[in-house]
Formats: sequence, structure tokens, C-alpha cells
Amino acid sequence: MEISVMNSAGFSALLKDPAQCPKTACPSGAYFINNQNSAQLYDLGTIIGGPQNTLVHGQTEEWSNNRFAVLIGTGKYQMNSLFKLNYYTQVLGVGEDTSGAIVSPGINVLNNCEKTGDANCKKPGGLDNFWRSIADLKMDASTNGALKFAVSQASPMRDIEISGQDLLTCDWGTGGDCGMTSGGFMNNVNMNGKSILLGSQQQFYISNSKSSIIQSGVWNIVSNNNVGTFKGTGDKDIDNKWDGYPFTKIDDESLNDFKIPRLIEADNEWKVTYDSKAPIPIDNFIVLSPTADNQRTDVSSDTIKQINQDLQNKQGIVVMPGIYNLGDTIQVPDNKIVLGLGLPSLVCPTSTGKCMEVDNEGVRITGIIFDAAEAANLNDNTDSVMLTVGQEGAGKVENPDILQDVYCRIARTHIEQTVASAYGCIKINADYVIGENLWLWRADHDAVSRNVLWTQDQANYGLIVNGNDVKMYGLFIEHFQNYQTVWTGKNGEINFYQSEMPYFMPDGNKNVDCLVPGSSDSTEEQVCASLYIAKEASGFKGTGMGVYSYFPDASADEKFTQNAVIAETAILINGTQSVTLTDIQTHFLDGDTKSGIASILMDSGTSYPPDSSVTGARHGYALDHYDTNKIKLVGESGSEDESSTTTQHEEL
Repeated sequence: MEISVMNSAGFSALLKDPAQCPKTACPSGAYFINNQNSAQLYDLGTIIGGPQNTLVHGQTEEWSNNRFAVLIGTGKYQMNSLFKLNYYTQVLGVGEDTSGAIVSPGINVLNNCEKTGDANCKKPGGLDNFWRSIADLKMDASTNGALKFAVSQASPMRDIEISGQDLLTCDWGTGGDCGMTSGGFMNNVNMNGKSILLGSQQQFYISNSKSSIIQSGVWNIVSNNNVGTFKGTGDKDIDNKWDGYPFTKIDDESLNDFKIPRLIEADNEWKVTYDSKAPIPIDNFIVLSPTADNQRTDVSSDTIKQINQDLQNKQGIVVMPGIYNLGDTIQVPDNKIVLGLGLPSLVCPTSTGKCMEVDNEGVRITGIIFDAAEAANLNDNTDSVMLTVGQEGAGKVENPDILQDVYCRIARTHIEQTVASAYGCIKINADYVIGENLWLWRADHDAVSRNVLWTQDQANYGLIVNGNDVKMYGLFIEHFQNYQTVWTGKNGEINFYQSEMPYFMPDGNKNVDCLVPGSSDSTEEQVCASLYIAKEASGFKGTGMGVYSYFPDASADEKFTQNAVIAETAILINGTQSVTLTDIQTHFLDGDTKSGIASILMDSGTSYPPDSSVTGARHGYALDHYDTNKIKLVGESGSEDESSTTTQHEEL
């Protein structure tokens, strides 16, 4: 394991020379391309990204050890053609100006096909196009048709300017329709008068962007501080749509003063910049790099103790592309940066399951994948949380901890792996923490199996929030075995929520003990609600929220028997005061047609709205508004207060 504090010359020595990359396969690492060397950029991008055609599902780089960062210096790069953004690849401009690197005709993401000869190329399409990113570039796409970016979760587009053509966030198959996609996130994308076409996207979060039109995807499109008009009505197979469906508009500028940390280069000097602060020279950072290309690197407990000690006097850590098996927990003090390049993976220690713990103020974490420990039964240890943020009662509104493009996986990530487990992905204790573009994922498929059963890849919770005034922008959370999200802190906010319940429940349809961490509040259900809002979480607001079900029948896996599964509710409110939910919906994705979700929400034991179930008989149901201060359910001190119900409720 290489752990260094180095100057710009030392950092430059870590960067790989694209000219030395073999034509068949490039070794993992960070590659720097400058001096407008267009041919070099195209050759590197094509070798890493693969050919401009579809791939056979299961023959992708989804579970590869490869990690790539392609760093592009200021200048114009006119390539022969597009290249494709592959798994675990980050392409970013490193000029001081985020549009200083101009790439033509652009960089795309295309469908994966389920089988050879699939004319439509719809399944899985882009559903598995995860873990990649593009940032701080201008793309001149004027010589092509619409620029295709067929991504799902954990594939952000940030600080991008596109000219000449529309942006299409799916890939048209030869059969004439888009392959399926389940994104997505973009921030500060300027289309120069062209449009953002969401196509088959089930959901998407777009912020601070400019376009002529945002054309709707399917279900849940949240727009925050965007310029442009909305077009489209989304999926027709949805009951009770709100006005403007599937769009939800918010105007929240909480993150505008906080700019994501990024690496820059000028005059052969490497620095890290964020917010409005002066750039910080690279020699103020600890730089972690792997010991060998394309191999997992063991980081001993002694090395991590040294990192923790050195962090007291440094600005933070820059993690180079690679996979790091941690022997202990990284402790991040206040006002430090953890910046990942090329989507590096930190694998939690097998002894504790805890990758990282951070202090209460000014910590910035971006571009990191947290992988669960290769250990069994950590789901039974309440202390085995992969990332813990702060202590309860601490934190400052003017200097919050911020997590951006942070991903968590409970999955067997290589074919030899037999176990993976954790108690939870992220626990937030400090107040005022902000999260933006988080995907917390207990695998539904992994490197070992296309179907992950209940006894495999075990983890209870995705996100536990104990802190007050915590805000989330773009929260994707899926398949955990208890509540996906538990919220106990006051005045919390979720702006965009995408959640799938677990697919495979305990064999024989045994009930699950739905338990709130740290309390005796539990109930037995076939499947736990996705979001639990505790009684003490007064003032909670949720906007643009979708919870989906897919409960396969026995035909899905020969090792498994599952009868009909009905989740009692998607969102569980435990008598909480001043809860406001806006534009929420549930969907039946597929599977056993008698299975599904019985109600959008349940408050103090009463389901709402009446008859809002989704199964194979009704695939989707939407609700425009719910406010515990205005809607009093039957059974709560009498009958409904009809004078306070919303238009949505009047229709019922």
C-alpha cells in the first residue's frame, strides 16, 4: 500500500501515461491527457470503454477490479468519434474553469443487451449501468444525433456543458424504443438551448441546470432550481396522478454555497478546490494509491493508524483508483476532505465492518464506494455501520458535513467471495448534515449470483438518521432487510427518494421483525416499510418519493420458494407531528401478480389513502400531498377533518 504526502511532481509521477496503455486492456489508474492530444484521448477512451456497440449481459465490467480516472487538461479535443463511459470510470476536466476542457463529439453510455440478437436491446438496457461519472467538461456534440447517456444509479453528470444536440438519458435500440433505465442524477448541466430527454428513465433528479425542455421520463422526476420548460405526462398506467405528473418542482438553494471538491491542474501544479476557498496544494493531502494494477490492496491496521494520525495535520485524503481492503476504521477529523478519483472502493474490515467514522463539522466526502466486509453475521452487530457521521447533539449549520456521490454496497463483488454483511450503510448522528446523490444498495444481484436470496448479502438498514436538520438531495436506497431508511431526527428533509423493497423474502414467507435501531419499537410484517418516520422526527418533509415492489414467485429461482408477499405500507409514520409529504407514489414493478404494497403510507396504524394498493392488478398509485397537521385520519380523535383535505383527497 502506498501512502504518501507528496508535492505536484510526486503526484504527477503517480499518473499513468496513456501512450503506454496496451491496445487490448489498460491497467487501472489515473491517466492525464493534456496539450489537446485528441488521438490519445480517443484511443484511451475506446480501450477503457469498449466498442460502440451493445454488449451481452453478464459480459460487462460490472464486477471488475478495474478503476479508471481520465483527467483532461484545458484545451480542445476533437476525436474521431465518441467513446463510451464504462464501469468504474470517471472522466473529468481538471482545468481551473469547469468548461475549459472541450471534448468533441462527446462521451456516451449505451445499452447492455440481455442476449445476442435482442433487436430491441431493452433488457436490461441501461438498468445495470452503475458506478461511473463525468464532470467539469464541455462536449460539442454538433456532428452527431442526440448524445446518449443511458445510466442508472451512481452515475452522475456534474458541471457539464453540452452544445449542438439534445441529451438523451437512454439508448434507442434498433427496435425503435429505449432500453430501460433507472437513474439518475445531474447537476449544473447547461444544454445551450437544447433539451434533456429522459426517455425510459423511471426516475431522475436534476438540479441547477439549463435546457430548452426537460422531457419527462416515467414516474418520478424532481427538478430543483432548473431553467427550462417541462414536457410529457409520464406513465399512463398510474392512478391518481398529481397535477404536472411526473414532475415535482422544488427551489432549494441549500447547496449553492457548497461546491463539490475537485482536482485541478494549472502550470504543472496539482491542487484541490471546493466551495469558494483558495485551491489547496496537493502536498497538503495524504495520497493513497494501490500497490499493484488491477489488484486489491490490503491496508493494514498499522497503516490506517498512521493515516489517522497524519490526518490531524493535513487537509484530507485523495484516494487514487483502486480497491482497498481496510484493516481498521479510518477516522476523519473536522474540516477534512476525502476525495475519491476513479470510484475507488473501500472494503470494510472483517473484524468490525466499519470503514469510516467522521467528526461533526466541515467534513467533505465525495466519489467513494464503501463495500461491505467479507464477513458473516455483521448484520447482527449494531455497531457494524459502514460509515458513521458525527455525534448526536453536534454540528453547525454554517459548516455542515457533506456527502456527495457516496455509494454503499452489500454485495459479493468478486466470484471467489462467499459472504458480505453489515448492520447498516450510513448512520448520521450530527446535525445539519447534507447528502447529495447517495446510492445505498443491498445487492439484488452480485458477482456470484443473478438472484441474491434472503440469507445472502445480509444488511438491515440503508440509512439511519439521528441528527436534526439533516437534508438529502437524491437518495437512492434499495433491498435492505429491515426498514430501508429510519429517520428519528427533527426537521429532516428528503428531496427525491427512490427505493425498492427486497426481492426475495425469508424462505417459506416467514415474517420479518421490523425494528427501530436502539429502541424496543418493533412489529412483525411480511416486509418492512421502506421509510420509517419516528415519533420524535417532528417537522419531517419528503418531496418526490417513489417506493417500488418486485416480489418474484417460485419460478424465479429453483433454490427458492415464495408465495404472495404484501407490504403493509411503503412509508410508516409513527404518530409524528408536522410531517409533510408531497408527490409520493408506489409501483408494482413485476413478479407475482398477487404481491405488492397495500398502501402508500400508514400513520398511527391507519392506512392512507384508502384503497391505494398496488399489485399486478394495478401497477401504480400516486398521492399529491399528505400533512399530519391538516389530515386527521379516522381513529385519531374522531373523523377526518374534511375542510383540511387536499384536492387529491377530495377525488377519493
